[in-house]
Amino acid sequence: MWMLQMDSGNIHHNKKGNGRIRWISDFRALNKALKRQVYHLPKIGDILARHTNYAFLTKLDVSMQYYTFVLDDKSKKLTTIATPFDTYRYLRLPMGISQSPDIAQEIMDKVLHDLFEEVEVYIDDIGCFSTSWDKHILLLDIVLSWLEDAGFTINPLKCEWGVKETDFLGHWLTPKGNKPWKKKVSAILAMKPPTNLKQLRSFLELVMFYRDMWPRRSDALAALTNLLGTKVFSWGPDQQKSLEEMKAIVARDALLAYLDNMQPYDVKTDTSNYQLGAVIKQKGRPIAYCSRKLNSAQRNYTTIEKELLSIVVSFCEYRNILLGGRIHVHTDHKISPMK
Repeated sequence: MWMLQMDSGNIHHNKKGNGRIRWISDFRALNKALKRQVYHLPKIGDILARHTNYAFLTKLDVSMQYYTFVLDDKSKKLTTIATPFDTYRYLRLPMGISQSPDIAQEIMDKVLHDLFEEVEVYIDDIGCFSTSWDKHILLLDIVLSWLEDAGFTINPLKCEWGVKETDFLGHWLTPKGNKPWKKKVSAILAMKPPTNLKQLRSFLELVMFYRDMWPRRSDALAALTNLLGTKVFSWGPDQQKSLEEMKAIVARDALLAYLDNMQPYDVKTDTSNYQLGAVIKQKGRPIAYCSRKLNSAQRNYTTIEKELLSIVVSFCEYRNILLGGRIHVHTDHKISPMK
């Protein structure tokens, strides 16, 4: 797993949301020498799509999860850190090592694997979904027992028990569908016009986290994304208009319904001179939006070519949803009959 022994790393700290101090070790040099054994984390979109019409949800937070895993002697030497007081070694798996999330996810998946239809795990976040209160109580009893047997504890201050709605993995979950988390929406709306590319990228990253939620996103962001390819950052009326338009879209009350694999999918495509997009619906309710900016070559396509490209892009983007399902494609473009 390790390639070579490294010199001692540095340590610094930041402040948690609850006011406590989080110590962080700098393992960048170690990570460069680490032969990482990748264990893929689940896709958040897949997690959100798996639990339709649940009745009760409990959110658990595994306390100090990484410190549950004991390091062997060779690994302990490689995690040496230097402080103003002395030099120390970690005895348990620390944050900051590239392999840490992989190890945590793999072990948690093994512990709760038999409950995969009702329980979702994303590193140290656990969601328990049930269709009735009695089933939920029974499920929680099993989950907590298995976690205890595996040596894990939970942080009750970060847990929510038997609720209908809550934030989970950056989204706001309800029995009817999921929304953008109000905390993240407020952060987007509060952002001031960027003064450099770094600030612009921060804004775009926040918006793109919810890329499934908002239609015609690429059209609204065109003036901003065009800045990413420039050497000189220049903010003008077009960029300000784009920022305000995107904030107006974000401020809307968006809700994506949970998908039902037994129902057909309606895919309605749309194109403009600068972007292509689509909305995927079931029973008239949107479950995802697709939006992408056209490149210079694609902008020269004919209308029918753009519509076809929109279909292809939508199918590729949401392959995990659409594959194997019944699909109805709707397009506004009509071919004129030949005379």
